[in-house]
Amino acid sequence: MKCILRRATVIDPASQYHMKKVDILIDKGFIQKISRTAIKETTKHEFSGVCVSPGWLDIGTHSGEPGFEYRETMATLHAAAAAGGFTGLAIMPDTLPILDQSTSIKNIKMAGEGQAIDLYPIGAISKGLVGQEINEYYDMAEAGAVAFSDGIHHEVPSGMMMRALDYSKGLATTIIHHPAIKESIEKHQMHEGAVNITLGLTGDPSVFEKIQIERDINLAKYSDASLLIHLVSSEEGLKAVKEGKKKHSPLYASVSFRNVIADEHALENFDPLYKVQPPLRSSKDKSALVKGIKDGTIDILCSNHVPLEADAKALEFTHAEKGAIGLQSCFSALHTALADTLDLATWIPCLSNHPYKALGLTPPVIAENTVANLTIFDPKASFDFTSKHNLSKSSNDPYIGRSFTGKVLAIFNNDQLIKNQ
Repeated sequence: MKCILRRATVIDPASQYHMKKVDILIDKGFIQKISRTAIKETTKHEFSGVCVSPGWLDIGTHSGEPGFEYRETMATLHAAAAAGGFTGLAIMPDTLPILDQSTSIKNIKMAGEGQAIDLYPIGAISKGLVGQEINEYYDMAEAGAVAFSDGIHHEVPSGMMMRALDYSKGLATTIIHHPAIKESIEKHQMHEGAVNITLGLTGDPSVFEKIQIERDINLAKYSDASLLIHLVSSEEGLKAVKEGKKKHSPLYASVSFRNVIADEHALENFDPLYKVQPPLRSSKDKSALVKGIKDGTIDILCSNHVPLEADAKALEFTHAEKGAIGLQSCFSALHTALADTLDLATWIPCLSNHPYKALGLTPPVIAENTVANLTIFDPKASFDFTSKHNLSKSSNDPYIGRSFTGKVLAIFNNDQLIKNQ
């Protein structure tokens, strides 16, 4: 497959061409040539005046298949990821069967073979995701698990967390933990603040997040292990991460794109599409998270893609399940909201370079004679994200029907070019 990018702006801090306009020739799966002058060759697959970065990797994607194919299949997951600009997905373990054995890890790896989207399975911290018995980490790592987590719907007890960190250190892998307590996950409907009182809904105090983050960092420091605090959502939690980074390394933090662009006021009309985990918090929290991206406290931006069938959302707000899909809307919604606040060079690496580093993987780089793993996008293009554009099997995305500025045009990976609609 041959492809040429003309006058493309490179966004890759690891590349000598970072923030420079160049022509890029891709052929047979490799970046064959990068030139500051026009490449004379031609091909039917050309893009002009675009931006290009290393392919984006989403950490913590929830897949329907296996077990919940009525929510998402591998085919629809791959399609949505490609349309959203992602060339890699690190899959959460809450499938059926749960990713807590080597065979289930291998099945996820096999589902990515020969595809443009690389799949990186995340093994379960505990057997059955119930936080009682430690898993066989070595077997799962041998099978292809890149990290270990119990997902975003389960609290990991302190003793289990310390053992997990000890085991993961020996395998040079990362523990991914969402800082929420069981009560918050199962009972609280939204953020605890002015809006939940007005609506009469139970609220989730951000102090719970802070307490969990401080606990996890202390345990990681004690074990000298790599830790990713997954989906930080509050100013208090962010401050705990910032202090923790002064004491322990490697320590990473991720945030859901929704918590960066929306707040608790989105729930004033009881729209269940905005009922997510972690909850949308105050405008002050949202502003703090944006600053956290700017100053480097936040390393990773995530789609927090949680597909749910229509019946799971077509309920009274208090009974509706938490979660929203986001692979396709992530970039466009972020750019539309942040264009006047953060430049692309600041936050695109949170989708591209940084996620690989957090998982101990080698990030793709835009350089000659390297494998082409690229996301191609136009930050100036207008884009109406309608239901016909949604390629996920589920439609629980509050941004369907929105108009955006900024569009993913294509991805190139594993010698495959997939163009967007």
